[in-house]
Amino acid sequence: MQGDKPSRTTTTIRTPSEADLWDRYARVLAGPKLVLRLKSLVFLPTSKTAFVDCLARSGLRAPDGRAWSPRSVNVVLEELLGEGLLTEDLACPPALLHPVAIDAMASADDARRGIAAAGDPTGVTRQALEGTAEFLGGRNEAALHHYRDALKLHRKQAGKRKVFLNGVHGLFFLMALLRANDAPLQAEAQAGIDAALSAPSAYAGGFLAMQALLWLAQGLEPKARALLGKLRAALPAELLSAACVALAEHAVDPDLTHRHDADLDARFERLKDTLPLVTRIYAEILASVSASPGLYKVYLAEADPGVEAAFTPLI
Repeated sequence: MQGDKPSRTTTTIRTPSEADLWDRYARVLAGPKLVLRLKSLVFLPTSKTAFVDCLARSGLRAPDGRAWSPRSVNVVLEELLGEGLLTEDLACPPALLHPVAIDAMASADDARRGIAAAGDPTGVTRQALEGTAEFLGGRNEAALHHYRDALKLHRKQAGKRKVFLNGVHGLFFLMALLRANDAPLQAEAQAGIDAALSAPSAYAGGFLAMQALLWLAQGLEPKARALLGKLRAALPAELLSAACVALAEHAVDPDLTHRHDADLDARFERLKDTLPLVTRIYAEILASVSASPGLYKVYLAEADPGVEAAFTPLI
């Protein structure tokens, strides 16, 4: 009909889910994946020029063995932007920040160089990273030394005492305290858990799983069971935290593992090619309870030789 205004089609822009983004991340080639891992450790948005400088100072090489150049970095950044794997200000998307940082930790040497190149004015990140590298290498006392130094610097930076290391480093710090099997350190672990839970965190479920392990170490099994029941009913979306819940359940009662073995195996299969540290936790649990543990034992035997730490015997 003449004079009618043309109809307007409304397009709904769907924000990619964490699962969508993770699938995209898993499919990208080695070069873009390396860049995104470094982005997850740098935390703050950086300009292209600053990021090229960061890569150059790190000594990290492109997959073809050549040094990174402004042109090659631009190509990778544009690819990541096109896939929705970088924000407009060239930062790692919040939904990917935590899982990609965990993935980056599987290569501790690259992570160290990336942090050193990116700059770490307070020293917190470097000390925490060193602590995690020592923890995964099975050197618990050295890990605790670095973690405590990182926490001291973090408190100084924050201007208050009731803070704790967040994320991967905070969880591994608590695991190191539990692994020490020293009753006087339980108060230090409890203070850390209380501080970690005093502020919002994507890793809250993981910190609560550490609380259950601490209660178990203190002989408070009923409290640990009750807490784990609540965590299982609303399993954390964050991948390392979900693995920590499974780890705590296994420590409290292997029968709990048997009840959820199908879920644990599904998580193992889904993550084995992308998140080796998280997968290692599931492999250790399943290798100890499965009627056919061969697959999990092979995975552990072929996993990163630099990881000497075992997760199931924490307490």
